Amino acid sequence: MRCLEFEWIARKLYEKCFLHKQCRYIQLVRDWNKCLGFDDSCGNFSVLTDIPDTIEALQLVDYKPGVEEHYIQMEKADAEALTHFLTINSFKGIKVYKE
Repeated sequence: MRCLEFEWIARKLYEKCFLHKQCRYIQLVRDWNKCLGFDDSCGNFSVLTDIPDTIEALQLVDYKPGVEEHYIQMEKADAEALTHFLTINSFKGIKVYKE
């Protein structure tokens, strides 16, 4: 996933999880919001363990193709592929890191 797409989805998940409280405050959003794990300045990674909650949060996001503000939106097909990946790998911790 490209960095701008990740930033867009992280911002959307933050809105759903933290601001609007429509789902649980998932680890991915927490680490992104607090600059922990994968989002710190030391190049660490996060191991996602709340995969079912992450999938639920991803399903709440409104995916529209095109550009919103200065972020690149994630298209619905890409979100479905991400959800599929998380589903088939939900039994293991998934490492998230930035390159």
